[in-house]
Amino acid sequence: MQVENLLEDFFTVSHISTSLTSVTKQVEFQIIRGYFQEKNYDVIGYEEDSCIIGYLCKKDFIDDYAIGDKVREFSVDDIIAVNTPLIDALRLMQNKERLFLINKSKIESIITRADLQKPPIRMLFFGLITLFESEMGNFIRKRYPNNGWELFLSEGRISKTKEIYQERLAKNTEIDLLDCTQFADKSTIMLQKENLYVMGENSSKNKAKRWIKNVEELRNDLAHAQSLHTWFEEKNVIRLVTEVEEVLQEIYFHMK
Repeated sequence: MQVENLLEDFFTVSHISTSLTSVTKQVEFQIIRGYFQEKNYDVIGYEEDSCIIGYLCKKDFIDDYAIGDKVREFSVDDIIAVNTPLIDALRLMQNKERLFLINKSKIESIITRADLQKPPIRMLFFGLITLFESEMGNFIRKRYPNNGWELFLSEGRISKTKEIYQERLAKNTEIDLLDCTQFADKSTIMLQKENLYVMGENSSKNKAKRWIKNVEELRNDLAHAQSLHTWFEEKNVIRLVTEVEEVLQEIYFHMK
């Protein structure tokens, strides 16, 4: 299974983009100022012959200049296809304020750092971490048949897990005992020395422990609708998500 294929099938950059408002050189300066001041746009497109060929930045418009003097050309590094996988767009956005989306040779839309808080981003991250938890479970089942993994959890955690199992069993839910464990329980098992080889670059015990704790913290923030601002600005969430993908691939490889 390829994690990239799953992400490409469900999440593309178009899911967080907005149409790029554009003006022509005939538009009065006051209208442009309205976009920048009243609507608080940072960027608007510049259009010629029904095609957006450049853009205007809010910070360039201090005085009443001729529009043509302030047009910025598109850089190749600032343009991506409208069907680019969302995870790839996020990697490109790490050091950028915006990306312009091209569709059939025309620039039509834009994403900015503000768009990184939109629901599709949260769905992408939470879906990936949920998949990670599920595959940890599959790895553990194969590694420790007949619930042999119970040896690594405390009596209290095993007792709570069995309690949940009985409750769900009474509802005729098709589950096994491992399905009733929490993310932290599966993490404890995965952090056993004999399992660290699937952690990739974080395969030492201390690194793996810190890494998987970060994954759990991101999962909890997503589940409780916390802002992702700190994750993007201070915690390099894109790197963390990329590492989740890499560990998933390691798990798949070793389960073949």
